[in-house]
Amino acid sequence: MKIPNWMQLTILIGVFASSTLIAQGSVLLVGGGSENYSDWSDVPYKWLVEHAPNRKILVLHYADTTTWFSGYFPSLSPCSVSNYFISTTAQANDSSVYRLILQHDGIFLRGGDQAQYVSKWKGTLAQKAIKEVFQRGGVIGGTSAGEMILSSVSYISGNTDNGVLLANAGASITLVDDFLPFVQGALAESHTNERGRIGRLPVFLARYKEQAQKQVMGIAVDVNTAFAINSDGIGEVMGASVVGLYRWTSDTRYSTEAGKQFSLTNMGFDQLSSGFKYNFTTNSITPSSTALSTVVNKVTMPYGHIILEGSNNISDISGASGSLR
Repeated sequence: MKIPNWMQLTILIGVFASSTLIAQGSVLLVGGGSENYSDWSDVPYKWLVEHAPNRKILVLHYADTTTWFSGYFPSLSPCSVSNYFISTTAQANDSSVYRLILQHDGIFLRGGDQAQYVSKWKGTLAQKAIKEVFQRGGVIGGTSAGEMILSSVSYISGNTDNGVLLANAGASITLVDDFLPFVQGALAESHTNERGRIGRLPVFLARYKEQAQKQVMGIAVDVNTAFAINSDGIGEVMGASVVGLYRWTSDTRYSTEAGKQFSLTNMGFDQLSSGFKYNFTTNSITPSSTALSTVVNKVTMPYGHIILEGSNNISDISGASGSLR
């Protein structure tokens, strides 16, 4: 039977509409730190529970069986919580694991070693199921290592020492962009200020740009802090510290030559505290409703010299080559 042209058009429109109405999920990036009742973690973790459509939360790890979240999540908002660990690729490819993950609409990945998540789960049914939970409107969260694998580019392994990376821009690192890329166009970092990582993230961004010929922004989430990103692409800072945003500009210049010092100039950088929001679509920042503007006062330098001395040894200070010479 020949289908009339008008009916073909209706069918095509229906297919298009249903494909574009499929909800994308939400993401919670937690920079690490110890969660506790009535502490910094209450607000972001309650957000995670409330963004799971049916309040069914699954806490996942590659080894650990800790069940602490079974009591914590329900104390913030009514929900059911399951805990599970997937320690081998064979287990991650088990169809029962696939079905288990799909029974939930909130997934939380605990901290540890992000390389373990990738090596054990990449290319498996477990990875597929987590993506499907997100694609049907669920919420995916992670802390520390669990946070670092939820952006489109993830740092997996290599030299972690800031000094080495900055002194040798070609030091060995591994970046992947095909695991759980829920925050598109970004590379997420954790424990940023606490562990002095504010300097290594630009190295990752520059190395990825050189490797893939693509630019991604950096999201630096500090300890005891979270970045909650709605399905509408608006992220809000929650918790006790700050989230840093690194963004390329037309004037950004960098050098990643092996064996030589890393250099970078004119990269956009914003540091947002609790309540500030970032729109991933418009790249705009909205201040917290409680934020106060800062008035810059002119500082008049005093007459004479000021000496700032890093040593607490008086013989160093007053010696022949000391600061009081």
